[in-house]
Amino acid sequence: MNYVLVIIALVFAGGIGLGMMLPGTCSLSFLYWLAVGIAGCCMILARWKGFFVVGSLVVVAILGLMRFRSTEQSFERLYERASHLHQVIGTVVSYPNISEQYISFIFDPDDIPANIRVTWFGEAKHLAEQSVYYGDRLRLIGRIGVPEQFADFDYRGYLARQGIFATMTIGEGKDEVEKLGVGKSYLLRLGDLVRHRLLARLDRSLSPAESSLAHGLLLGDRTALLPQIEESFRQTGLMHLLAVSGLHLGIFLAGLWFALRMVRLRPAVSYPIVGLAVAVIVWIIGPRVSLLRAGILFVFLAMGSVLADLGIILRRWVNPLQGLAVAALVILGFRPNSLWDAGFQLSFSATASIILVCNPKFGLQNWIHRVAERVPFFSKPVRYILTLLVVSVAAQAGTAPVLAYHFGTLYPFVLLSNLIAIPLATCVLWIGLSFSILLLPQLLSPISKMLQFTLGLLIDVVEALSHIPLSALVVPAWMGMWLVGLVFFLFEVAVYSCDEVSSTW
Repeated sequence: MNYVLVIIALVFAGGIGLGMMLPGTCSLSFLYWLAVGIAGCCMILARWKGFFVVGSLVVVAILGLMRFRSTEQSFERLYERASHLHQVIGTVVSYPNISEQYISFIFDPDDIPANIRVTWFGEAKHLAEQSVYYGDRLRLIGRIGVPEQFADFDYRGYLARQGIFATMTIGEGKDEVEKLGVGKSYLLRLGDLVRHRLLARLDRSLSPAESSLAHGLLLGDRTALLPQIEESFRQTGLMHLLAVSGLHLGIFLAGLWFALRMVRLRPAVSYPIVGLAVAVIVWIIGPRVSLLRAGILFVFLAMGSVLADLGIILRRWVNPLQGLAVAALVILGFRPNSLWDAGFQLSFSATASIILVCNPKFGLQNWIHRVAERVPFFSKPVRYILTLLVVSVAAQAGTAPVLAYHFGTLYPFVLLSNLIAIPLATCVLWIGLSFSILLLPQLLSPISKMLQFTLGLLIDVVEALSHIPLSALVVPAWMGMWLVGLVFFLFEVAVYSCDEVSSTW
Protein backbone atom coordinates (compact mmCIF):
# COMPACT_ATOMS: atom_id res chain seq x y z
CA MET A 1 0.00 0.00 0.00
CA ASN A 2 1.75 3.18 -1.28
CA TYR A 3 -0.12 5.58 0.99
CA VAL A 4 -0.46 3.60 4.20
CA LEU A 5 0.84 6.47 6.37
CA VAL A 6 -1.61 8.90 4.74
CA ILE A 7 -4.51 6.58 5.56
CA ILE A 8 -3.26 6.12 9.14
CA ALA A 9 -2.94 9.89 9.61
CA LEU A 10 -6.46 10.52 8.26
CA VAL A 11 -7.96 7.82 10.49
CA PHE A 12 -6.03 9.08 13.53
CA ALA A 13 -7.30 12.62 12.84
CA GLY A 14 -10.80 11.17 12.45
CA GLY A 15 -10.53 9.63 15.92
CA ILE A 16 -9.51 13.01 17.35
CA GLY A 17 -12.41 14.68 15.55
CA LEU A 18 -14.81 12.08 16.92
CA GLY A 19 -13.54 12.80 20.42
CA MET A 20 -14.13 16.52 19.92
CA MET A 21 -17.70 16.06 18.69
CA LEU A 22 -18.91 13.40 21.11
CA PRO A 23 -19.26 13.87 24.88
CA GLY A 24 -16.81 11.97 27.07
CA THR A 25 -19.02 9.00 27.90
CA CYS A 26 -16.30 6.34 27.52
CA SER A 27 -13.43 6.19 29.98
CA LEU A 28 -9.83 5.86 28.87
CA SER A 29 -9.58 2.41 30.43
CA PHE A 30 -12.61 1.20 28.45
CA LEU A 31 -11.14 2.57 25.21
CA TYR A 32 -7.78 0.99 26.02
CA TRP A 33 -9.20 -2.49 26.51
CA LEU A 34 -11.46 -2.05 23.48
CA ALA A 35 -8.40 -1.29 21.33
CA VAL A 36 -6.50 -4.24 22.84
CA GLY A 37 -9.45 -6.56 22.16
CA ILE A 38 -9.81 -5.46 18.52
CA ALA A 39 -6.04 -5.70 17.98
CA GLY A 40 -6.08 -9.22 19.40
CA CYS A 41 -8.91 -10.24 17.08
CA CYS A 42 -6.97 -8.78 14.15
CA MET A 43 -3.93 -10.91 15.01
CA ILE A 44 -6.02 -14.06 15.38
CA LEU A 45 -7.93 -13.46 12.13
CA ALA A 46 -4.96 -12.07 10.17
CA ARG A 47 -5.56 -14.57 7.37
CA TRP A 48 -8.64 -12.53 6.35
CA LYS A 49 -6.88 -9.47 4.97
CA GLY A 50 -9.97 -7.27 4.73
CA PHE A 51 -10.90 -7.84 8.37
CA PHE A 52 -7.29 -7.26 9.46
CA VAL A 53 -7.04 -3.93 7.62
CA VAL A 54 -10.41 -2.61 8.82
CA GLY A 55 -9.75 -3.75 12.40
CA SER A 56 -6.31 -2.12 12.41
CA LEU A 57 -7.77 1.18 11.22
CA VAL A 58 -10.44 1.03 13.92
CA VAL A 59 -7.63 0.61 16.49
CA VAL A 60 -5.87 3.67 15.05
CA ALA A 61 -9.11 5.68 15.31
CA ILE A 62 -9.51 4.60 18.95
CA LEU A 63 -5.92 5.68 19.63
CA GLY A 64 -6.74 9.12 18.21
CA LEU A 65 -9.84 9.29 20.39
CA MET A 66 -7.79 8.23 23.44
CA ARG A 67 -5.10 10.83 22.69
CA PHE A 68 -7.71 13.56 22.58
CA ARG A 69 -9.41 12.34 25.78
CA SER A 70 -6.05 12.23 27.58
CA THR A 71 -5.57 15.97 26.98
CA GLU A 72 -9.23 16.96 27.37
CA GLN A 73 -9.89 19.17 30.34
CA SER A 74 -12.67 21.46 31.49
CA PHE A 75 -11.72 25.02 32.35
CA GLU A 76 -15.04 25.90 33.98
CA ARG A 77 -13.62 25.92 37.52
CA LEU A 78 -10.53 27.78 36.33
CA TYR A 79 -12.74 30.38 34.64
CA GLU A 80 -14.46 30.98 37.99
CA ARG A 81 -11.07 31.28 39.67
CA ALA A 82 -9.56 33.63 37.06
CA SER A 83 -11.31 36.80 38.23
CA HIS A 84 -9.96 36.29 41.78
CA LEU A 85 -6.33 35.99 40.70
CA HIS A 86 -4.02 38.99 40.81
CA GLN A 87 -0.60 37.44 41.33
CA VAL A 88 1.00 34.36 39.80
CA ILE A 89 4.47 32.80 39.90
CA GLY A 90 5.67 30.60 37.06
CA THR A 91 7.71 30.26 33.88
CA VAL A 92 7.63 31.76 30.38
CA VAL A 93 6.98 28.84 27.99
CA SER A 94 6.91 30.57 24.57
CA TYR A 95 9.15 32.83 22.53
CA PRO A 96 7.82 36.30 23.49
CA ASN A 97 6.36 38.54 20.77
CA ILE A 98 7.73 42.07 20.88
CA SER A 99 6.37 45.44 19.74
CA GLU A 100 7.01 49.03 20.76
CA GLN A 101 3.92 49.08 22.99
CA TYR A 102 3.87 45.63 24.58
CA ILE A 103 5.41 42.17 25.01
CA SER A 104 3.18 39.09 24.90
CA PHE A 105 4.01 35.52 25.93
CA ILE A 106 2.55 32.29 27.30
CA PHE A 107 3.01 31.81 31.05
CA ASP A 108 2.90 28.52 32.95
CA PRO A 109 1.87 29.16 36.60
CA ASP A 110 3.32 26.86 39.26
CA ASP A 111 0.06 26.03 41.03
CA ILE A 112 -2.48 26.09 38.16
CA PRO A 113 -2.87 23.20 35.66
CA ALA A 114 -3.22 25.50 32.64
CA ASN A 115 -1.42 28.42 31.01
CA ILE A 116 -2.06 32.17 30.88
CA ARG A 117 -1.58 34.49 27.90
CA VAL A 118 0.22 37.59 29.23
CA THR A 119 0.36 41.03 27.60
CA TRP A 120 2.78 43.47 29.24
CA PHE A 121 2.21 47.08 28.16
CA GLY A 122 4.74 49.85 28.60
CA GLU A 123 7.03 52.35 26.93
CA ALA A 124 9.43 50.97 24.33
CA LYS A 125 12.53 52.00 26.28
CA HIS A 126 11.27 50.41 29.49
CA LEU A 127 10.29 47.19 27.74
CA ALA A 128 13.70 47.00 26.06
CA GLU A 129 15.40 47.27 29.44
CA GLN A 130 13.14 44.59 30.97
CA SER A 131 13.25 42.02 28.17
CA VAL A 132 11.54 38.68 28.81
CA TYR A 133 12.96 35.46 27.39
CA TYR A 134 11.88 31.85 27.12
CA GLY A 135 12.41 30.03 30.42
CA ASP A 136 12.35 33.12 32.67
CA ARG A 137 10.93 32.53 36.13
CA LEU A 138 8.64 35.49 36.96
CA ARG A 139 6.31 36.81 39.61
CA LEU A 140 3.52 38.71 37.87
CA ILE A 141 0.99 41.10 39.39
CA GLY A 142 -1.75 42.34 37.07
CA ARG A 143 -5.33 41.99 35.89
CA ILE A 144 -6.36 38.40 35.08
CA GLY A 145 -9.63 37.47 33.42
CA VAL A 146 -11.46 34.98 31.25
CA PRO A 147 -10.71 35.40 27.50
CA GLU A 148 -13.22 37.56 25.63
CA GLN A 149 -15.75 36.06 23.25
CA PHE A 150 -16.31 37.66 19.85
CA ALA A 151 -19.34 37.39 17.61
CA ASP A 152 -17.37 35.93 14.69
CA PHE A 153 -14.55 34.16 16.54
CA ASP A 154 -14.47 31.76 19.50
CA TYR A 155 -11.35 33.26 21.07
CA ARG A 156 -11.92 31.44 24.35
CA GLY A 157 -12.13 28.08 22.60
CA TYR A 158 -9.09 28.92 20.47
CA LEU A 159 -6.98 29.56 23.58
CA ALA A 160 -8.45 26.57 25.42
CA ARG A 161 -7.23 24.26 22.63
CA GLN A 162 -3.74 25.56 23.37
CA GLY A 163 -4.13 24.88 27.08
CA ILE A 164 -4.70 28.57 27.98
CA PHE A 165 -7.54 29.39 30.37
CA ALA A 166 -7.02 33.13 31.05
CA THR A 167 -5.49 36.35 29.79
CA MET A 168 -3.42 38.70 31.91
CA THR A 169 -2.74 42.41 31.37
CA ILE A 170 0.21 44.13 33.01
CA GLY A 171 1.13 47.79 32.87
CA GLU A 172 -1.40 49.74 34.90
CA GLY A 173 -1.22 51.10 38.44
CA LYS A 174 0.60 48.74 40.82
CA ASP A 175 1.19 45.99 38.26
CA GLU A 176 4.60 44.43 38.52
CA VAL A 177 7.00 41.98 36.86
CA GLU A 178 9.73 40.49 39.03
CA LYS A 179 12.38 38.13 37.68
CA LEU A 180 13.11 35.15 39.93
CA GLY A 181 15.64 33.23 37.86
CA VAL A 182 15.70 30.81 34.93
CA GLY A 183 13.94 27.48 34.42
CA LYS A 184 12.90 25.19 31.56
CA SER A 185 15.09 24.43 28.54
CA TYR A 186 18.34 26.37 28.33
CA LEU A 187 18.67 25.37 24.67
CA LEU A 188 15.39 27.05 23.68
CA ARG A 189 16.27 30.02 25.85
CA LEU A 190 19.51 30.44 23.91
CA GLY A 191 17.55 30.29 20.65
CA ASP A 192 15.25 33.02 21.94
CA LEU A 193 18.26 35.15 22.90
CA VAL A 194 19.64 34.84 19.37
CA ARG A 195 16.22 35.78 18.01
CA HIS A 196 16.11 38.88 20.23
CA ARG A 197 19.54 39.93 18.94
CA LEU A 198 18.38 39.62 15.33
CA LEU A 199 15.20 41.60 16.03
CA ALA A 200 17.25 44.34 17.70
CA ARG A 201 19.64 44.48 14.73
CA LEU A 202 16.70 44.91 12.35
CA ASP A 203 15.26 47.71 14.51
CA ARG A 204 18.59 49.56 14.58
CA SER A 205 19.18 49.33 10.84
CA LEU A 206 15.73 49.82 9.29
CA SER A 207 12.92 52.36 9.47
CA PRO A 208 9.90 51.38 11.63
CA ALA A 209 7.68 50.27 8.71
CA GLU A 210 10.35 48.14 7.01
CA SER A 211 11.60 46.76 10.35
CA SER A 212 8.12 45.66 11.39
CA LEU A 213 7.67 43.83 8.08
CA ALA A 214 11.11 42.21 8.40
CA HIS A 215 10.09 40.90 11.85
CA GLY A 216 7.25 38.97 10.23
CA LEU A 217 8.93 37.85 7.01
CA LEU A 218 12.23 36.73 8.55
CA LEU A 219 11.28 35.67 12.08
CA GLY A 220 7.50 35.18 12.03
CA ASP A 221 6.77 37.87 14.65
CA ARG A 222 3.83 40.01 13.46
CA THR A 223 3.40 41.83 16.77
CA ALA A 224 5.26 44.95 15.66
CA LEU A 225 3.66 45.07 12.20
CA LEU A 226 2.05 48.43 11.46
CA PRO A 227 -1.77 48.15 11.16
CA GLN A 228 -1.94 49.61 7.65
CA ILE A 229 0.69 47.15 6.36
CA GLU A 230 -1.03 44.18 8.00
CA GLU A 231 -4.36 45.23 6.50
CA SER A 232 -2.81 45.44 3.02
CA PHE A 233 -1.43 41.91 3.31
CA ARG A 234 -4.75 40.63 4.64
CA GLN A 235 -6.74 42.37 1.89
CA THR A 236 -4.61 40.74 -0.83
CA GLY A 237 -4.54 37.24 0.71
CA LEU A 238 -0.80 37.42 1.33
CA MET A 239 -0.81 36.87 5.09
CA HIS A 240 0.94 33.54 4.50
CA LEU A 241 4.09 35.53 3.75
CA LEU A 242 4.08 36.82 7.33
CA ALA A 243 3.87 33.36 8.94
CA VAL A 244 7.21 31.59 8.60
CA SER A 245 6.32 28.29 6.95
CA GLY A 246 7.35 25.80 4.31
CA LEU A 247 7.56 28.56 1.69
CA HIS A 248 10.20 30.43 3.68
CA LEU A 249 12.04 27.26 4.63
CA GLY A 250 11.97 26.06 1.02
CA ILE A 251 13.47 29.33 -0.24
CA PHE A 252 16.31 29.13 2.28
CA LEU A 253 17.00 25.44 1.70
CA ALA A 254 16.82 25.67 -2.11
CA GLY A 255 19.72 28.12 -2.13
CA LEU A 256 21.74 26.06 0.35
CA TRP A 257 21.05 22.85 -1.59
CA PHE A 258 22.14 24.54 -4.83
CA ALA A 259 25.40 25.67 -3.21
CA LEU A 260 26.13 22.19 -1.84
CA ARG A 261 25.45 20.57 -5.20
CA MET A 262 27.72 23.08 -6.89
CA VAL A 263 30.65 21.70 -4.88
CA ARG A 264 29.54 18.18 -5.93
CA LEU A 265 28.61 16.78 -2.53
CA ARG A 266 26.63 13.55 -2.58
CA PRO A 267 23.06 13.66 -1.24
CA ALA A 268 24.15 11.39 1.62
CA VAL A 269 26.40 14.26 2.76
CA SER A 270 24.31 17.23 1.64
CA TYR A 271 21.10 16.18 3.38
CA PRO A 272 22.60 16.09 6.91
CA ILE A 273 24.05 19.57 6.34
CA VAL A 274 20.70 20.90 5.16
CA GLY A 275 19.01 19.06 8.05
CA LEU A 276 21.27 20.92 10.48
CA ALA A 277 20.22 24.19 8.82
CA VAL A 278 16.55 23.22 9.34
CA ALA A 279 17.21 22.56 13.04
CA VAL A 280 18.95 25.93 13.44
CA ILE A 281 16.07 27.79 11.74
CA VAL A 282 13.46 26.11 13.96
CA TRP A 283 15.65 26.74 17.01
CA ILE A 284 15.88 30.50 16.32
CA ILE A 285 12.37 31.20 15.03
CA GLY A 286 10.59 28.87 17.44
CA PRO A 287 8.58 25.63 17.19
CA ARG A 288 5.63 26.97 15.16
CA VAL A 289 3.21 24.44 13.64
CA SER A 290 3.83 25.54 10.03
CA LEU A 291 7.60 25.42 10.51
CA LEU A 292 7.53 22.09 12.35
CA ARG A 293 5.40 20.61 9.58
CA ALA A 294 7.90 21.70 6.94
CA GLY A 295 10.84 20.53 9.06
CA ILE A 296 9.41 17.06 9.71
CA LEU A 297 8.49 16.69 6.04
CA PHE A 298 12.05 17.54 5.05
CA VAL A 299 13.52 15.11 7.59
CA PHE A 300 11.33 12.29 6.23
CA LEU A 301 12.32 13.01 2.64
CA ALA A 302 15.98 13.51 3.55
CA MET A 303 16.22 10.21 5.41
CA GLY A 304 14.51 8.42 2.54
CA SER A 305 16.78 10.02 -0.06
CA VAL A 306 19.92 9.17 1.92
CA LEU A 307 18.79 5.55 2.30
CA ALA A 308 17.97 5.43 -1.41
CA ASP A 309 21.34 6.98 -2.29
CA LEU A 310 23.03 4.27 -0.23
CA GLY A 311 20.99 1.59 -2.00
CA ILE A 312 19.14 0.47 1.14
CA ILE A 313 15.65 1.29 -0.14
CA LEU A 314 14.10 2.06 -3.53
CA ARG A 315 13.85 5.73 -4.43
CA ARG A 316 10.20 5.34 -5.44
CA TRP A 317 9.42 4.55 -1.80
CA VAL A 318 10.25 8.16 -0.86
CA ASN A 319 6.84 9.85 -1.08
CA PRO A 320 6.29 13.51 -0.04
CA LEU A 321 2.65 12.82 0.83
CA GLN A 322 3.77 10.08 3.22
CA GLY A 323 6.19 12.56 4.80
CA LEU A 324 3.38 15.06 5.25
CA ALA A 325 1.34 12.32 6.95
CA VAL A 326 4.23 11.67 9.36
CA ALA A 327 4.34 15.40 10.16
CA ALA A 328 0.59 15.39 10.86
CA LEU A 329 0.88 12.33 13.13
CA VAL A 330 3.72 13.90 15.12
CA ILE A 331 1.98 17.26 15.59
CA LEU A 332 -1.41 15.73 16.42
CA GLY A 333 0.27 13.24 18.74
CA PHE A 334 1.72 16.10 20.79
CA ARG A 335 -1.18 18.55 20.36
CA PRO A 336 -4.38 16.80 19.23
CA ASN A 337 -6.37 20.01 19.71
CA SER A 338 -4.47 21.51 16.76
CA LEU A 339 -6.80 19.64 14.43
CA TRP A 340 -9.52 22.35 14.58
CA ASP A 341 -7.12 25.32 14.42
CA ALA A 342 -7.19 27.29 11.18
CA GLY A 343 -3.39 27.55 11.08
CA PHE A 344 -2.97 23.77 11.18
CA GLN A 345 -5.62 23.23 8.51
CA LEU A 346 -4.24 25.95 6.22
CA SER A 347 -0.70 24.64 6.53
CA PHE A 348 -1.51 21.02 5.74
CA SER A 349 -4.18 21.66 3.10
CA ALA A 350 -1.87 23.97 1.13
CA THR A 351 1.07 21.57 1.28
CA ALA A 352 -1.03 18.50 0.42
CA SER A 353 -2.54 20.30 -2.60
CA ILE A 354 0.90 21.32 -3.88
CA ILE A 355 2.25 17.77 -3.46
CA LEU A 356 -0.73 16.26 -5.26
CA VAL A 357 -0.61 18.69 -8.18
CA CYS A 358 3.16 18.29 -8.57
CA ASN A 359 2.89 14.50 -8.67
CA PRO A 360 4.79 13.32 -11.79
CA LYS A 361 1.87 11.10 -12.85
CA PHE A 362 -0.12 14.21 -13.81
CA GLY A 363 2.61 15.34 -16.20
CA LEU A 364 2.40 19.02 -15.22
CA GLN A 365 6.17 19.36 -14.77
CA ASN A 366 6.78 17.90 -18.24
CA TRP A 367 4.10 20.20 -19.64
CA ILE A 368 5.77 23.25 -18.05
CA HIS A 369 9.13 22.15 -19.45
CA ARG A 370 7.75 21.74 -22.97
CA VAL A 371 5.95 25.09 -22.91
CA ALA A 372 9.08 26.86 -21.66
CA GLU A 373 11.21 25.29 -24.39
CA ARG A 374 8.94 26.85 -27.01
CA VAL A 375 10.02 30.34 -25.91
CA PRO A 376 13.59 30.93 -27.11
CA PHE A 377 15.94 32.86 -24.82
CA PHE A 378 13.27 33.12 -22.10
CA SER A 379 12.73 29.47 -21.25
CA LYS A 380 13.97 29.77 -17.66
CA PRO A 381 11.80 32.82 -16.74
CA VAL A 382 8.77 31.17 -18.38
CA ARG A 383 9.42 27.92 -16.51
CA TYR A 384 9.70 29.83 -13.22
CA ILE A 385 6.48 31.80 -13.83
CA LEU A 386 4.51 28.71 -14.84
CA THR A 387 5.80 26.73 -11.86
CA LEU A 388 4.92 29.57 -9.49
CA LEU A 389 1.47 29.84 -11.08
CA VAL A 390 0.79 26.09 -10.75
CA VAL A 391 1.98 26.02 -7.14
CA SER A 392 -0.10 29.11 -6.31
CA VAL A 393 -3.22 27.62 -7.90
CA ALA A 394 -2.72 24.39 -5.94
CA ALA A 395 -2.16 26.21 -2.66
CA GLN A 396 -5.21 28.43 -3.15
CA ALA A 397 -7.37 25.44 -4.08
CA GLY A 398 -6.36 23.77 -0.84
CA THR A 399 -6.74 26.80 1.40
CA ALA A 400 -9.85 28.46 -0.09
CA PRO A 401 -12.32 26.16 1.74
CA VAL A 402 -10.51 26.77 5.06
CA LEU A 403 -10.42 30.55 4.54
CA ALA A 404 -14.11 30.62 3.63
CA TYR A 405 -15.15 28.46 6.58
CA HIS A 406 -13.05 30.12 9.31
CA PHE A 407 -12.74 33.71 8.07
CA GLY A 408 -15.61 34.11 5.59
CA THR A 409 -13.28 35.53 2.93
CA LEU A 410 -12.12 34.65 -0.58
CA TYR A 411 -9.39 36.41 -2.59
CA PRO A 412 -10.12 36.47 -6.35
CA PHE A 413 -6.80 38.12 -7.32
CA VAL A 414 -4.50 36.17 -5.00
CA LEU A 415 -2.75 34.48 -7.96
CA LEU A 416 -1.74 37.86 -9.35
CA SER A 417 -0.64 38.95 -5.89
CA ASN A 418 1.50 35.83 -5.44
CA LEU A 419 3.14 36.18 -8.85
CA ILE A 420 4.29 39.67 -7.92
CA ALA A 421 4.88 39.40 -4.16
CA ILE A 422 6.61 36.01 -3.83
CA PRO A 423 9.66 36.95 -5.98
CA LEU A 424 10.05 40.13 -3.93
CA ALA A 425 9.67 38.17 -0.70
CA THR A 426 12.33 35.74 -1.93
CA CYS A 427 14.75 38.63 -2.41
CA VAL A 428 13.90 39.92 1.06
CA LEU A 429 14.56 36.50 2.61
CA TRP A 430 17.96 36.07 1.00
CA ILE A 431 19.09 39.64 1.68
CA GLY A 432 17.75 39.32 5.23
CA LEU A 433 19.65 36.07 5.75
CA SER A 434 22.87 37.75 4.59
CA PHE A 435 22.13 40.69 6.87
CA SER A 436 21.52 38.36 9.84
CA ILE A 437 24.70 36.29 9.58
CA LEU A 438 27.17 39.01 8.53
CA LEU A 439 29.54 40.16 11.26
CA LEU A 440 31.72 42.66 9.36
CA PRO A 441 30.42 46.22 10.04
CA GLN A 442 31.64 47.52 6.65
CA LEU A 443 29.34 45.07 4.86
CA LEU A 444 26.28 45.58 7.05
CA SER A 445 25.56 49.10 5.78
CA PRO A 446 25.16 48.27 2.06
CA ILE A 447 23.24 45.08 2.87
CA SER A 448 20.89 46.99 5.19
CA LYS A 449 20.24 49.57 2.43
CA MET A 450 19.38 46.77 -0.01
CA LEU A 451 17.08 45.20 2.58
CA GLN A 452 15.45 48.58 3.29
CA PHE A 453 14.81 49.18 -0.42
CA THR A 454 13.41 45.70 -1.10
CA LEU A 455 11.11 45.79 1.93
CA GLY A 456 9.87 49.25 0.94
CA LEU A 457 9.19 48.04 -2.60
CA LEU A 458 7.25 45.04 -1.26
CA ILE A 459 5.16 47.29 0.98
CA ASP A 460 4.34 49.62 -1.95
CA VAL A 461 3.42 46.71 -4.23
CA VAL A 462 1.15 45.03 -1.68
CA GLU A 463 -0.57 48.33 -0.86
CA ALA A 464 -1.19 48.91 -4.58
CA LEU A 465 -2.62 45.41 -4.97
CA SER A 466 -4.89 45.94 -1.96
CA HIS A 467 -6.61 48.83 -3.76
CA ILE A 468 -7.87 46.58 -6.57
CA PRO A 469 -11.68 46.47 -6.29
CA LEU A 470 -13.10 43.23 -4.87
CA SER A 471 -9.63 42.00 -3.84
CA ALA A 472 -11.31 40.37 -0.82
CA LEU A 473 -14.84 38.94 -0.98
CA VAL A 474 -16.95 38.26 2.11
CA VAL A 475 -18.69 34.87 1.85
CA PRO A 476 -20.81 32.78 4.27
CA ALA A 477 -19.14 29.99 6.25
CA TRP A 478 -21.08 27.29 4.38
CA MET A 479 -19.22 28.33 1.24
CA GLY A 480 -16.17 26.57 2.70
CA MET A 481 -17.93 23.18 2.66
CA TRP A 482 -19.18 23.81 -0.89
CA LEU A 483 -15.65 24.66 -2.01
CA VAL A 484 -14.37 21.37 -0.58
CA GLY A 485 -16.67 19.51 -2.94
CA LEU A 486 -15.72 21.78 -5.85
CA VAL A 487 -11.99 21.28 -5.24
CA PHE A 488 -12.38 17.50 -5.13
CA PHE A 489 -14.43 17.59 -8.34
CA LEU A 490 -11.84 19.72 -10.17
CA PHE A 491 -9.07 17.49 -8.89
CA GLU A 492 -10.81 14.41 -10.27
CA VAL A 493 -11.28 16.20 -13.60
CA ALA A 494 -7.57 17.07 -13.64
CA VAL A 495 -6.62 13.45 -12.90
CA TYR A 496 -8.88 12.20 -15.69
CA SER A 497 -7.69 14.71 -18.28
CA CYS A 498 -3.99 15.06 -17.41
CA ASP A 499 -2.93 12.47 -19.99
CA GLU A 500 -4.84 14.23 -22.77
CA VAL A 501 -3.42 17.64 -21.80
CA SER A 502 0.11 16.24 -21.64
CA SER A 503 -0.18 14.57 -25.05
CA THR A 504 -1.59 17.75 -26.60
CA TRP A 505 1.50 19.67 -25.63
